[in-house]
Amino acid sequence: MGYRYALSFLALISLSQCHLDPCFYNCEERSYDLTHPVYEGIPAYPGLYYLAYDMTLAFEFPEPSFLLAFNYTISGLGGTSLTAPAAFFPNSREVHEIPFTQLTRVEGRVIDISDQVKLNPNYEATVDDIVCNENEYGCFAPGTVVIFYTGWASRWPNQERVFGLEGLLGLDLLPIDYNYPGISEEAARYIASQPNVYGVMIDSPGVDSGAVPIIGFDIYKSSRILARENKYIVQNVNLECTLPNINLKIYILPLYVLGGTSAPCRIFAHVCQDQCPVPALPPAPPPPPPPPHKSFDNSGYVDPDDYFRVRPRVSSPTRIEHPNLPPLNLHRTFRRESDSAPIV
Repeated sequence: MGYRYALSFLALISLSQCHLDPCFYNCEERSYDLTHPVYEGIPAYPGLYYLAYDMTLAFEFPEPSFLLAFNYTISGLGGTSLTAPAAFFPNSREVHEIPFTQLTRVEGRVIDISDQVKLNPNYEATVDDIVCNENEYGCFAPGTVVIFYTGWASRWPNQERVFGLEGLLGLDLLPIDYNYPGISEEAARYIASQPNVYGVMIDSPGVDSGAVPIIGFDIYKSSRILARENKYIVQNVNLECTLPNINLKIYILPLYVLGGTSAPCRIFAHVCQDQCPVPALPPAPPPPPPPPHKSFDNSGYVDPDDYFRVRPRVSSPTRIEHPNLPPLNLHRTFRRESDSAPIV
């Protein structure tokens, strides 16, 4: 008996220490894969285009000892990938140093700038875009990753269209620079100053727009500003689905590369539709009754019911229950004059 109570007590302690996320107890839920598939010829920076991904056959044996294995070579910036702060700022976090709690089950905040990008493919998100989003959905909650939706994911898997090498506004003109959207330096400083923000996600090749010069010292200004405050960047996110700003959980799973500055990653989004109450913990079992104290002797105790059954059978002064028995008041009572009230 005591063993079962001990197990129940330990179970209640373990449940009380767990953080029950209501997102996992909902009536309806939707999950999305925000990752572009990896294959030969995936869009990548022109300098890494032929080295972005390669697959060669390692072993192939027929039946009955069937075995098929491949060797894979992939760039850290190929496809949907995470860039650690160490890529742009010295002595910052590398891929393996980013806390796991800042990558999984983080709050997602989507900022839609697709309308501005339709007019200007090199549009850079501004502080006003972020402030307008906060005015509508509130300030950034603790543990938030900011997601910039530009509509650029629809250009995959065309290498020229992803990097805007076909010319401005989609025209077949001679390419001058890269053409893709990003975020401005002021917006990067605003995000970097937010302690509740862990990182930035964008569906274009990077947070620095294609308007910056290809060769130059200030080519990655926005990235350096974010890296200085240990904010990671996830680029080439597959945002062809519509994500809300309510009950949105993001899971970022990069390759666990020791000493790496970037790594391919898999990203999932979990949207809670209708919140249901978190199931209550099971009621605690009643405590066992305490054992009787051995030094206490109650052998002289008489139950009231037993007392009335064995009491002397006498008549009451006001009601004669047994006429053959003498009344309870056998003696006359003499009252003193001082006990009686004066006659007025």
